[in-house]
Amino acid sequence: MTGNSHQPTVRNRAELPKGVSLDNGGFPILPDLEIVRRIDAGGFGTCWLAKQHPFERHVAVKMLHAELSDDPQFVDRFKREMKILADFRHNHIVQIYTASVKPPLYYVMEFVGNDNNDSQTLADILQNNGQLDVATVKRWALQIIDALHYAHQKGVIHRDIKPQNILLMQNRTVKVADFGIAKLNADTIKGIETNTQPKAVTNTGSSFGTWDYMAPEQQENAKDVDERSDIYSVGALFYRMLTGRKAKERSRNTFRKQCPDVPAAWEELLEEMLEPDREDRLQTMEKVLKRINNIDQIVHQVHPPEKSNVHEDEFVRIQREREALEAEEQRLLQEHEERQAKEAAEKEKQKRLAAAQRELEEKKQRIETLKRGEMLSPQPSARNKADDRMALSIKGVDYAFRWCPPGRFMMGSPSSEADRLDSETQHEVTLSRGFWMLETQVTQQMWESVMGNNPSYFKGSKKLPVEQVSWNDSQEYIKKLNTLLAGTPGAPAGYKFSLPTESQWEYACRAGTTTAYHFGNSLSAEQANFNGNISQTREVGSYPSNVWGLYDMHGNVYEWCLDWYGDYPSGSLTDPVGSPTGSIRVVRGGSWHLIARYCRSAFRSSYDPAAGRYSIGLRLSLVFE
Repeated sequence: MTGNSHQPTVRNRAELPKGVSLDNGGFPILPDLEIVRRIDAGGFGTCWLAKQHPFERHVAVKMLHAELSDDPQFVDRFKREMKILADFRHNHIVQIYTASVKPPLYYVMEFVGNDNNDSQTLADILQNNGQLDVATVKRWALQIIDALHYAHQKGVIHRDIKPQNILLMQNRTVKVADFGIAKLNADTIKGIETNTQPKAVTNTGSSFGTWDYMAPEQQENAKDVDERSDIYSVGALFYRMLTGRKAKERSRNTFRKQCPDVPAAWEELLEEMLEPDREDRLQTMEKVLKRINNIDQIVHQVHPPEKSNVHEDEFVRIQREREALEAEEQRLLQEHEERQAKEAAEKEKQKRLAAAQRELEEKKQRIETLKRGEMLSPQPSARNKADDRMALSIKGVDYAFRWCPPGRFMMGSPSSEADRLDSETQHEVTLSRGFWMLETQVTQQMWESVMGNNPSYFKGSKKLPVEQVSWNDSQEYIKKLNTLLAGTPGAPAGYKFSLPTESQWEYACRAGTTTAYHFGNSLSAEQANFNGNISQTREVGSYPSNVWGLYDMHGNVYEWCLDWYGDYPSGSLTDPVGSPTGSIRVVRGGSWHLIARYCRSAFRSSYDPAAGRYSIGLRLSLVFE
């Protein structure tokens, strides 16, 4: 969606998907859209300026190439992406209005241009000016980073940050465009954690990014991208804005030579953003935003020095730009503080709601116990209350368990929950028997004391969770534990070790809450190990527990469940055990490297039961036979 090239019609009939007709002027015919002219074309599709009826507004229409519209896998991904992108509401992101999710594929978005319907991009500015002053770079950088931070929080990676995709408004603010090749994190994780072969992408302007701004990992495998890949691209963009040069062609002294008056902190920041290994880069856009805000800008002098030939009005312009930058910076900081305040208030509200919900559920459970006492009476521990603690010593290692009482809850996520997936259909589940759940994930010490080996990728402390264990491995471990349980002092009679069922896991995780996480509707780095915050697993119990005393139910490592993975059945269920057959087993809870969306109480994933990964461990349950 770039440039002022007024190409009037279709250059080549082959660039249009099947089923698209042309009018007498050579323009595509689309419902409720009157094509005005062709704006631009690229590896992903062709962009048109159009008038949308009945709104009588000018819009940009991105029509995807025919081969994409004919690819069922791409069409499915396109539908999911448009559903998320259409919900974006941000001052510095081009708004998508609607989309056609049946071939031919296209989407209709906000047209960013002047009164003459001409659009101007950052590429146009750089072509005319070479490089930009630091005040302008900082102002636009704050807007771009804020926009991408918003997108990343929604689980979307842009993958094609470049000057052509930064559009200029008439008021000289910017908007990030062309999320059309963006990648959802669900797809990213799937690409990382399957046997997908790397696909090299080498052509500039390809459908998977632009070489000069592409992170090294994206060059090797277009699917292997995350938030840090966008950080690299943004670093390359800012480098181009400040120096007028390509970041990939920089040498040791390029920055100082091109930008002698720019604060050294800018060079340090850009080098951290452009680290070839993403583990060494700044890890989040929020951290980049804070770093930019902390840079003491050195701009041109407000008052001209003696013997200066610069006109007075030029200094007035600089002063105005400086004031505008300070105002924009203050606005963004205020918005950030307001968001934090709202999140804190929401957490407190959810905490109170959770307490009320727990009290209500306990009353319901007492009533149900009285009504169904005959059914529950054979269970020796029926009188235990939620969060009661029991400790056993097996092979000299302590195993602490928490009691999860019988009860009823809504499994899955409501349609109103942010970031929910279609596989999380909400339904009522009754668990007629209570069970004991291991307080923490199984540690390397627990595993090694029974199995005699430690398969974990991350080592260094015996309190780290064991990982790289398959579902099949966990069954062998549990079999040996059950043999040892019979002679364990204090072991409850009639119970055996097992993996929790998927319903038991979510019930224990929620602990009476109905929010996206048992902490509330958001998750922070102080509450769980996720989003690659420390780039590996952490000792179990390092973060706050839920109200039933269970630790690390969100993040650290995925946890195997007993069930085969399958669609949830409709209607209410009692003591469900999942699909009767299958080829993949359920894992729950998210992991250290995943964003918050994949650590929610309702999020479901699955893996080959014979495969072990450094992101998967387990948690034990003790169930009454």
